Amino acid sequence: MNKITTNIAKRKAVFLLFLLSLFSSNILFAQTCPLNGGDLTYTICEGEPFNFLRGTQVSTPNISTWEQISGPSVVIDDVNDVFSSVFGMVGGNTYRFRYSTNCNPNTQIVEVIVKQITIADAGTDIAFCPDAMGNVTVTGNTPLNTGETGQWVISGANDAGVTIDFPSSETTTLTMPATSCGMTTISWIITGPVDPMTGFQCRSRSDIVVTNYGGVQPVDAGFDQTLGNCYTTTTGTDLDATFGGCSLNGQVGEWSFVSGPNIPNFVDVNDADTRVNGLIEGTYILRWSVGGPCSTASDEMEIIVPAATQDITGIGTEDVNYFICDTGVNSITLNGAQPQFAGETVSWTQVGGTALPGGSIMSPNSPTTVINNLTPLPGGQSYTFRYRLINSNKGCNATRDYVVTFRGTTRSVDVVTNGGNDIVGSCGQTNFDIQLNNQGSGFTNYRITSGPAGSPLGPFPTAEAFAGGLLNIDLLVEGTYSFEFYRREGGALPVGCGDGFDSVNVTV
Repeated sequence: MNKITTNIAKRKAVFLLFLLSLFSSNILFAQTCPLNGGDLTYTICEGEPFNFLRGTQVSTPNISTWEQISGPSVVIDDVNDVFSSVFGMVGGNTYRFRYSTNCNPNTQIVEVIVKQITIADAGTDIAFCPDAMGNVTVTGNTPLNTGETGQWVISGANDAGVTIDFPSSETTTLTMPATSCGMTTISWIITGPVDPMTGFQCRSRSDIVVTNYGGVQPVDAGFDQTLGNCYTTTTGTDLDATFGGCSLNGQVGEWSFVSGPNIPNFVDVNDADTRVNGLIEGTYILRWSVGGPCSTASDEMEIIVPAATQDITGIGTEDVNYFICDTGVNSITLNGAQPQFAGETVSWTQVGGTALPGGSIMSPNSPTTVINNLTPLPGGQSYTFRYRLINSNKGCNATRDYVVTFRGTTRSVDVVTNGGNDIVGSCGQTNFDIQLNNQGSGFTNYRITSGPAGSPLGPFPTAEAFAGGLLNIDLLVEGTYSFEFYRREGGALPVGCGDGFDSVNVTV
């Protein structure tokens, strides 16, 4: 091989090494200095947390850097962290940030549009005795931006029995009965206008807890009672004292036995309306004692139990409700309890609503009867039929009412949060409100039909739960959750009452 050929071969080798080095360098850039494709734009609400969202941290010893290039000055928590938080962004501004590395010549621009929203402030938690109601006032802050509105809502269970007297007013009184006890979360929610171009809408929420200690003044153990003789060995009765509280801040009532032929059994000694069992012939004195910061006193009541004769069939005491949503229905079947003892007879009579024509109760002396000639009554009035069981041998009787009501056929539940559209949370948001517009009679339940793997709310679908008018829920695992809402009538027999239905997806 001559000298010229050798030089050409060397040059080719050097060129190939250069190409290999360049190719390896590009692979290294791809592996250690990744960039998301294209610039990014985010829209958030004022006050919401914001973190840069990138796919991969660069490999050591390479360094990534965030820098702000426009907008009012903010604080980048860690300029070298691809997932860094950003603090101090103010509504009504647009911010731009540049992402770069020391090992990749490319850069990326992230734009953040911050919509204005007044940050809600509901004030501080309150706790009090119910005799102060009428003086209990809560005040939320004033919405500052054009088009914003504020509203007070009850979030979740209402154990304190709160009624918000002026829900659309920044300052409102709260009404709470002395017969309730517990804690209720109320929320001051400020809602901004809907962006006509994108449908984007900001909401800000602040919660406070209202605690009602309960306790009625004056304390009353209830009326004295003389029981019937329709029992075999022992009998019982329901007590009806004034509400004493539920042990919050030490406010509570307690039943105790004072005197009598034996010691009876209280189902719940701290329940003002509990039942006492195990009573035999004789006279009992029972005491209801209440103590705590809101009500402190005691009162006694007397129960006289006559000699036993014979028990009668239990037919129940609470009203039985039948709802008819199909206005074409004009008859219904009522079922009373079957007599179990000798000498018992039954009867059906109409005791409420417009009187039906004679013969409308087909079998007035049978436990089961058909009621004919039913029509919707004006003003949503109900028909009431009384089932009476009599033991003529022992002079014992019992009654139970069956109430028949016609309902309207409009029964729906609409999800109106986010303009009725699916809900997409902001960065880092895990708590969501779903506002329901409940129409028609009945109650609304919900279930989650699907959600991300690993969610503590699973397995999906979940069991149905009560939704109310505002469903507040924590969704702690990112992904999309599908909610179904059902509007149902309830009652012992809803005739022709279809379910209202709606659904919404919530993305974390």
